[in-house]
Amino acid sequence: MILFMKFKINMKIKIILFILLCFITKLKWNKNYKIVYDIPFKKSDPIMDIVVGPGGRYGTYTLGICHYIKNNFDISNKKILGFSSGSWNSLFMCMKKEYVTPALKRSFSLSNEPISIMLKKTVDIFKSYTIDHFDIDNLYVATASFNKTVIYNKFLSLDELVRCCTSSSFIPGITYKDIIYFYKQRPTVDGGLHYKKYIKTLSPKTLVVNFKMFGRYKHINMMKEQFKKYKPSAYFLYIKGYQDAKKNHSYFEKYLN
Repeated sequence: MILFMKFKINMKIKIILFILLCFITKLKWNKNYKIVYDIPFKKSDPIMDIVVGPGGRYGTYTLGICHYIKNNFDISNKKILGFSSGSWNSLFMCMKKEYVTPALKRSFSLSNEPISIMLKKTVDIFKSYTIDHFDIDNLYVATASFNKTVIYNKFLSLDELVRCCTSSSFIPGITYKDIIYFYKQRPTVDGGLHYKKYIKTLSPKTLVVNFKMFGRYKHINMMKEQFKKYKPSAYFLYIKGYQDAKKNHSYFEKYLN
């Protein structure tokens, strides 16, 4: 269920609202932070092999890293968890190889458009496929719902999976025009809100992939990025991500071999 706003809000107000949302989340909900699975496991919760973090527009840099991993390591049995834009990159990592190149070419058409339009086009790209084009048994998607990181793993259709990734990257009025997004009857917002809290719980054996990992964009402030006129293209960011991953091949070997 989605509730729509009937009036326009300028970008500065949207960002202020999002900052307030982050502040409230950290002030109140993080005190009793919990990690829950939509369908609880009978024994113990799974240990993730790869966690792909949020990145906003720089998610396409992370996409380049993810593609390098997919091309050079066997990740068929790896448990992959995505947060926010990382949920879309995780879904890409689960795409069967024969469909990867056409999907990438379509994603490179994403230029310097507003993030909401880029995400809408990303949704359209994935919706043109079916669940059979992916191997999703080991795919997990993280969303934020109040004080909880809610993790989903069971998807009956690609539409259901795409809606889950949408909820994982949902920032009211910024990434989507809607104000409230419900997934499986839960009000959800961007999974990235709890990302830093979550990664503190990880095993040292888990590979964490994000756009700051190799230092190229370590000083990027996602809020300030919203006001910049120059925004690098999706293709440029992807290439830089792939190149940086190639230079750091030995780093991945520690986790994936």
